Amino acid sequence: MTSKDKDPAEKPAKAEKAPRPDKGAGGEKAPKGDRPPKGDKAKKGAPEGGEAKAAKPEKPAEPAPPPRLYEFYKKTVRAQLKASRGYPNVNAVPKITKVFTKKGGVLPLPTQMLLTMQKVINEYWWLILGASIASFVAYKMLTSTEKGALWRDTTKLRLPIFGDLFRKQSVARFATTFATLLKSGIQATEALKILCTIVDNKLLAKVLDDVRERIIEGADIATPLKKSRVFPPIVGDMIAIGEESGQLEELLDRIAETYDEEIEVTTAKVTAMIEPLIIVVMAVVVGFIVLAIVMPLVQGFKF
Repeated sequence: MTSKDKDPAEKPAKAEKAPRPDKGAGGEKAPKGDRPPKGDKAKKGAPEGGEAKAAKPEKPAEPAPPPRLYEFYKKTVRAQLKASRGYPNVNAVPKITKVFTKKGGVLPLPTQMLLTMQKVINEYWWLILGASIASFVAYKMLTSTEKGALWRDTTKLRLPIFGDLFRKQSVARFATTFATLLKSGIQATEALKILCTIVDNKLLAKVLDDVRERIIEGADIATPLKKSRVFPPIVGDMIAIGEESGQLEELLDRIAETYDEEIEVTTAKVTAMIEPLIIVVMAVVVGFIVLAIVMPLVQGFKF
């Protein structure tokens, strides 16, 4: 039997077509609401990896700060700023004294002094400011003259704490510049003439000018320096040794190095003396103000 003679009933049955999703079982169109999405809509709606992802819960919005808390914070900060403007509060003294004087009490002496100072500053501040400006201008005009500058520099060297430091700085500058000029081949008289314009102290400049005149007259450098009593005696002695040995430049360099080291030591000493001095002054001022405020309160409790 050939393949043509086979029974047609034995032919494999064709697979039935699945119904379209947009049609019903009988071939009728399904309603729009029941149709599946098409194209990109289907891709967007389909879960990735075949699994539906759980939606992340949104964070609840933080509640705004209550207005009462903000007002309280603002008032507190303002109060702290006002309180930090001055310590102790001197303006509280008149309020305390009014209560104290109503009871017939006599104010303590520190309180009376503090009230007087406060009254003078509040009522005559313009006069104090004008007097300060006038004094500054008068000082500048006075020191701009030759005699005024000489008086200023002489006073600087006689100060109890800073005078020694200013003197050593001037001597170190003199020795360094004098040695440099002599090494350059400049004569001693010309070098001293230049030094008179470089030294920042009018008293030392006057002494150097006198030394220059004595050298022109035939004297040495060391003798006029010793007689001036402005330069330390050791400086005159070392310059005398340098003149006799012919090594004046080297000895001037040694003088400059020595005084540079002494300047550092003196500066450290002055700084160490100033720090406790400032603390003591501040303690006295603050203690006086506190005493002026507390004493009326202490006496008020006795009534």
